Amino acid sequence: MTTSFDEPRAELRAGGVSLEGFRGPLPAAVSLELRLDASAMTLSGGEPPVVWQVPATATQGLTVKRHADRLEVAGWIAGGYSVLTIPFGGAASDPDEMLRCLGAFGARVGSRRGSRRRWLWLVAVVLLATVLGVVLVSLATSSPSSSKHTLTSAERQATEAKNLVLSDLPSGWQRDDPSSAPLGGFLSTGSSGKQTASEKHASDVVVSEFQSCMGLSNAQDRTFGAAGVKPAYEVAGSPLGLFTTDQELEVGSATQRYASNADVAADLVQLRSPKFPSCFAEALGRLVEIGADPSLATADLVVTNQQLPSSLGVYAAGSNVELKVQGSSTPIEIGVTEIIHAPYEQTLFTYSAPGSFSPALRAQLVSILAGRLAVTGSSAAT
Repeated sequence: MTTSFDEPRAELRAGGVSLEGFRGPLPAAVSLELRLDASAMTLSGGEPPVVWQVPATATQGLTVKRHADRLEVAGWIAGGYSVLTIPFGGAASDPDEMLRCLGAFGARVGSRRGSRRRWLWLVAVVLLATVLGVVLVSLATSSPSSSKHTLTSAERQATEAKNLVLSDLPSGWQRDDPSSAPLGGFLSTGSSGKQTASEKHASDVVVSEFQSCMGLSNAQDRTFGAAGVKPAYEVAGSPLGLFTTDQELEVGSATQRYASNADVAADLVQLRSPKFPSCFAEALGRLVEIGADPSLATADLVVTNQQLPSSLGVYAAGSNVELKVQGSSTPIEIGVTEIIHAPYEQTLFTYSAPGSFSPALRAQLVSILAGRLAVTGSSAAT
């Protein structure tokens, strides 16, 4: 291993590096080469060789712990919580200079809190974003077309203004990278890939199970089936997260504006069913699960209904589903809440791992979003 520094920007080059917790293009079991400067981290290794680069802007909360024979850098790297171990390689490696370089990159010297077991559930982040980005978008794009109504620029801007924003949340929350966020797939409005034949079959089974849960035929189903109507405009907000050593929380919303209030009223007939929140949450949970194992398309999942505030003229209902992602023994929770006020249909998603999302904070966010919809919308009773 060698280290070198080119003023005015420090640069670290190291061999024998290991990366724990991240699931990406680099094999975790091999020795890696690291190049680090103030702008980016570059790792390479494997057979055949793979090179992976992360800009400094895609890392956050990095802390460094110094041991007798190595440095451990722990924090969020490209959406996943990881531990980067940099061994000392002899007299040519000056630990103080290495720390200076890491400081230039944005890491701070400190002690690691918590245990490695607590970090295992964090690797679900990239898996969820990948699975949902493919499966849910594929389902959405199979829905029937809506009317030819074209929204004005003002109508589109009004729709965009309905989504959750960072100032709606307490201090400490921040924007997350949509490409690697746990809720990234839910908040995507564009196709991110095609399903394989087995994935398509599994998602068809999930839809069939949803329709059976609701007591609907495919011709009657307005959620995944032939009766559904696409919105005139759909826009998602940014995923917003709170990251600690003990828990990861994330929220995000997507808003649809329909061509007519009649479309929303027809959807509400099904959404008002007492069965809908739990049937829908279980369906979304199964769509996540089949990304790891297609045989889980009919898995029994733990679903709990949400207790939400009532707002005059605004319909809100939702459920939470508990999941276990492959590679982690700790459950995660995904919450889905429908907030309806014609001509809008809005979905609030929450993610928490481990443990549950705060019911009080969810209720507060639902009240904020319902208020925005009610400003220009029509009563959900129409």
